[in-house]
Amino acid sequence: MATRIRASPQGDAHQLVPVGVECSVQSGDGDRHPSRTARHGGRWRTECRVGTWNVRGGMRDKTNELIEIMKERELDVVCMSETKRKGSGTEELPGGALALWSGVPESENACQGVGVLLSSRLVDVMTEYKVVNSRLLWVRFKLGLTKLFLLAVYAPVASSSRAELEEFWENVREVLDLARGNERIVVCGDLNGWVGTARPGYESVLGKFGDKRVNDAGKLILAVCKEKGLLVTNTMFNHKKIHMYTRERKNERSMIDLFLVDDRLRKQVMDTRMFRGADLGTDHYLVITRFRGLFAGWRYRTAVTEPQSVCRIRSWKLQEADSRDKYHARVAEKLDTIDGRKECVERTWQNLRDGMVSAAEEVCGTIKRGSSKRRDAWWNDEVKEAVKKKKKAWLDYLASSNDKDM
Repeated sequence: MATRIRASPQGDAHQLVPVGVECSVQSGDGDRHPSRTARHGGRWRTECRVGTWNVRGGMRDKTNELIEIMKERELDVVCMSETKRKGSGTEELPGGALALWSGVPESENACQGVGVLLSSRLVDVMTEYKVVNSRLLWVRFKLGLTKLFLLAVYAPVASSSRAELEEFWENVREVLDLARGNERIVVCGDLNGWVGTARPGYESVLGKFGDKRVNDAGKLILAVCKEKGLLVTNTMFNHKKIHMYTRERKNERSMIDLFLVDDRLRKQVMDTRMFRGADLGTDHYLVITRFRGLFAGWRYRTAVTEPQSVCRIRSWKLQEADSRDKYHARVAEKLDTIDGRKECVERTWQNLRDGMVSAAEEVCGTIKRGSSKRRDAWWNDEVKEAVKKKKKAWLDYLASSNDKDM
């Protein structure tokens, strides 16, 4: 079995295993997962699609619907807010996808909560993640030549006290300080603030389009953007109002589900807009930002005539203290058997590499990538058809605004 290892481990002690290690029966000689390309401006470009959605609870029950929507919209990652899922952890999903979540303690009533749903393509390039609290969760990626720091956010409602709002955005600042100089920052989620379109003093932060309203929560958002070099991409593109407002109730519309993107990615941002077709029983809409060129530098997987059997180490389990301690102990045991004085440098490196990989396999286990067809027993064609009818009925109701249509 050929072993494929990504570049050298990055940074923290709990990342001793090279993240993204894969064991392949048919190795593509170091090749990478193929990137998707999109036709834009008459040229073929690599593209990455990031979504954000306030799902209004039920993250566990809505996972299958989310996966279907991700496939339909060709999304690489979705940041979810107000998941109301307690505790924190990871969950492996069909097709090699992965869910990360952070919520309130199990002893408390379900509220708040953030989550990140990764496609198999993004799982391959995830290098690290951390649960901060029930409102903040960040993930690091290495996308081709681009290193990305993604922060999923669920901000307090605008009616919260000034002290609570300031404390939250100070926590956001502290998290963004963790981003390295060569990492590009993307913040997204339900930010619960109106940022307006008044540009004096915020020319580098705001575009010319969007909701003109601004409130105290929005001013705190703008202050963080100006300090950290972020721009509100929702305001960069001239869309119809139905594609601008991210939350809609009767006689009430607002643009509060926002993308704050590193100014160094300004030229890569192709579009930010909401999509009305997708529905999860929430009064918020799915908002998608498209990035060009983030996967530039990836090599395409060579074509194979036979099915490829690929397994991946569950390296994200090293975020758990117990697994991390066991891994350190196993690596130490294996390193004790290596005598570098009697081996050449190349052989010593191979022994070191094999020891780290085998220790990770023993502690974390492996999963076959792309081979799982698992679905929950209740998720079948009949349920999918019922969900489709429910979505159509909801859109018809929004269009008519007539209670009799409910």
